[in-house]
Amino acid sequence: MKLFFYLQEIGKKVNRAAEAVTLLDEIQTAYHRAANLFQGATFLYFIWRDPYFVVGPNTYIHALLTHFGLVNSCEIARYPNLSAVFEPGTEKRLSPDYIFLSSEPFPFQAAQTRGGTKKKKG
Repeated sequence: MKLFFYLQEIGKKVNRAAEAVTLLDEIQTAYHRAANLFQGATFLYFIWRDPYFVVGPNTYIHALLTHFGLVNSCEIARYPNLSAVFEPGTEKRLSPDYIFLSSEPFPFQAAQTRGGTKKKKG
């Protein structure tokens, strides 16, 4: 994985190569140990609101979550509008076990997890 390579390179550039190798070993061990932790559980990962967009295949977040055994409920590549994901007969497929909300590019807030936003008084 390129990320591991880049972390090692950063360690070299800041004269901490040995510490970087130790840290990388710990990260890689944990990463591989967690593979398939959620085997078969489904997910939808929301990245935008109004309109809603979700993460499909061919994205970094898809690759990361599927490493842990999760199955993406969205089969449309990249970042489709949620309405494109809803097709007749997909209701069962779109009942994910997990729903993730991004912190960027759209920073979902706690109030939005309850179906709306709270307006400040005043």
